[in-house]
Amino acid sequence: MKLNQIRWLAALTLGAVLAFGGVAQAQDAAPQAKKRGGGVPSIAQLTTELKLTDEQKPKVEAALKDFQTKNRELRNDTALSAEDRRPKTQALRTDLNKQLKDILTPEQFDKYQTLRPAGKKGKKAAPAPAPAPAADAPK
Repeated sequence: MKLNQIRWLAALTLGAVLAFGGVAQAQDAAPQAKKRGGGVPSIAQLTTELKLTDEQKPKVEAALKDFQTKNRELRNDTALSAEDRRPKTQALRTDLNKQLKDILTPEQFDKYQTLRPAGKKGKKAAPAPAPAPAADAPK
């Protein structure tokens, strides 16, 4: 009798894991989709968040597409090491920011900067090592 209960419980648990495992994966996939594209918000998000005008939309879209194309090419360049790629990526971001600063109003640009993912800047830095004791310090 106990063996049948254990088997029933094991089968029920396995069924629940199989049934709800896909739901957990689907929830995890949504945040990853936002990260693609070099950490730049989508044109749809910018349009709604920044309230882009009809004149600004095509200019912003062109700047974003240009950045994403160049960034993708840079990431796919296997001849570059990560150390060589980093300054080039930063230069692409700087160029994008200059373009957007010319297109957007100062208020829109400030809001754009809050929409961008923090990336490594948002992560906490490793704590500094404790200073070594001085050689002539009393013990």
